Amino acid sequence: MEKLRRALANPDVRDGLVLAVVVCVVWPLAPDRQIGPLGGLNPASLVRLVVIVTLVAAGGALAQRFLGPRFGLVAAGFAAGFVSSSATIAAMGLRSKDDPTRGNASVAAALASSVATVVEYGVLVGAVDSALLVEMLPSLSLGLLAALIGTVLALARDSSNGGEAIPKGRVFQVRAAAGFAALYVGITMLTRFIANHLGVAGVLGVSALGGFVDAHSTAGSIATLTLAKQLTTATGELALVSALTSNTVTKVVVAWTTGTRAFAARTTIGVLGIAAAAWVGVVAA
Repeated sequence: MEKLRRALANPDVRDGLVLAVVVCVVWPLAPDRQIGPLGGLNPASLVRLVVIVTLVAAGGALAQRFLGPRFGLVAAGFAAGFVSSSATIAAMGLRSKDDPTRGNASVAAALASSVATVVEYGVLVGAVDSALLVEMLPSLSLGLLAALIGTVLALARDSSNGGEAIPKGRVFQVRAAAGFAALYVGITMLTRFIANHLGVAGVLGVSALGGFVDAHSTAGSIATLTLAKQLTTATGELALVSALTSNTVTKVVVAWTTGTRAFAARTTIGVLGIAAAAWVGVVAA
């Protein structure tokens, strides 16, 4: 009994049990159909998104624990990017001021969070509407390539060795995933309402505005609309790349308000390159 109490005192164990209940009990019972106001909620898709966000973030956290101090900061940036790339860039900006010798590593970690953004974009879209994912493959692939190149170049310039130990943190970010799901539902409802009243132009506007706050939840919302045939896949791609672009503006502002000038300038070049590459994929497709 004492061993059980000790195990349950571990937040990773508790969160893992919650996730197990969601996967084994809630997910099978969730109806796979559009319900709720304006038919904008699919419970099965919502649960699937929560599980995916939790597992992807857990994978990143575990990788950061085992990679060691040499690449720990970049691994931490990549893992945190699955929750919020903008918040990660803010944290890395502050770190670049606290320890200027880790400036290049901080930039690499900031751009690694954008790698996570593009990866999660693809995962979330594919989880809801595989046809939209196929439409977006060129833009996502080019955006991912730009993010990876920026991360590798910044890491190559990092001459530091070692550093502080990587904080353990939580493996299963169930609460963060639930918060994401709530935001996803809100944006989905708002997007569907505007789509019914203002058409495609309104959806593009809402997607861009939603991207300033969180590009990930916008991805799930737009994919829900394309799955329901309320938007074409081409329009869905435009909406999602618009959200990615507005989210880039947020990242630029965050970088300049939290980090050193060198950090802000190099991070800005990196994230603008990612957005530009995604638009090249849209135009070339």
